[in-house]
Amino acid sequence: MNRRIMCITLIAIFMLSALLTSLAAQTSSPIRVTQEIDPGTAPLFTDLKETAIKSAVTPQKRPSPEPKAYALTIEIDYIEGHRPTDTVLEYMTNYFLQQGITLTINLAAEPVPFYESVSDDEFWAIEAAYNKEPDKYTNDLDYSEFIMEYKWVLFGTTVEGSDNTVGYTYCIGTTRDLVAGNFIYIADQTADDWAGSDPNRMMGAEATVLMHEFGHPIGICVVRVGAEAHCSNYYCVMSYLRTQNAGNTGLWYYCSTHWKTKNLDYYLA
Repeated sequence: MNRRIMCITLIAIFMLSALLTSLAAQTSSPIRVTQEIDPGTAPLFTDLKETAIKSAVTPQKRPSPEPKAYALTIEIDYIEGHRPTDTVLEYMTNYFLQQGITLTINLAAEPVPFYESVSDDEFWAIEAAYNKEPDKYTNDLDYSEFIMEYKWVLFGTTVEGSDNTVGYTYCIGTTRDLVAGNFIYIADQTADDWAGSDPNRMMGAEATVLMHEFGHPIGICVVRVGAEAHCSNYYCVMSYLRTQNAGNTGLWYYCSTHWKTKNLDYYLA
């Protein structure tokens, strides 16, 4: 075989290999991406300032505002006793507005009846009964409800069978990139139990988990080997739920590394 034929053959093999790899990377159905309590830390310490000083990771500045305008509508339902905190919703709305992203939050007037814990089947049953926006889950193969400007959130108690999970979001994408998502669950009782009885600490845990999970629908996620890689900056909301990010009261944020993974093209105003 002469060198030219060999070269063309090798190029063809390489292109075929790349195509097969790309096809293999596509996800065939939505996956559930979870947020966990940091397995290496205890619940919030008494002195958050001391904890922050001891941390090897320092806070970063907020991202710069986006040059374009974007808009999303979030419907929030909540299980009895787990209504989200107004201060947290206001903070998140203002945070995104500063980045050129308008959030319209529609908070349910009445709660969902109490569940001790929420299973997968119960989550989808509640979504089917209470989600009033056009993004109701249909299981269609086009997954259009995942890229709509409407997002549905349920504040609940715990995740059945998991004491360490404080939230999750159903997402679409590839093994290399999270594209979009919808259908968010906040295990509010689990986060409260982790934070203790201090209202400010409970609010911090709530804000961290909500912002973490809401990051996924707009594409925020570092993916490694087909799984989410939580942020090594402990103050970033995309880290595990930690004393640093939850205790960063009124300054919860996405670090620049995670912010640049966003995918806002679906939500142009």
